[in-house]
Amino acid sequence: MEKVVGAGLEIPGFSMLDRAAVWIRAEVNGSLFARLHERMDAGGSQRMAALLDNRLSDGTTEHNCLKKPAKSPTWSHFRQQKEPRTPPFARSAASFTPCNSCGIWRTRRCAGG
Repeated sequence: MEKVVGAGLEIPGFSMLDRAAVWIRAEVNGSLFARLHERMDAGGSQRMAALLDNRLSDGTTEHNCLKKPAKSPTWSHFRQQKEPRTPPFARSAASFTPCNSCGIWRTRRCAGG
């Protein structure tokens, strides 16, 4: 801090840094979303829309299931992942299948299998 002050430099205020971070995050997310949208076919677009349309018994959408954070890394959770299971959004994404090598639900095989 002494060198910054000694050089006569000003540190921007927190609110300015916060606004800059929000703007940068919006720019990055916007470009990522645009690239995903360009690559998505009509079926993918319908499945994405279905995630918001289909309501679960608790009133939330299937999109909410995708936003849930991962469970804590325990051996029982690891073993559960190794067993084939139906993803929460399977009703709207019938083309997803479990990858044989990693067990993650994908539309196609991952590099490992």
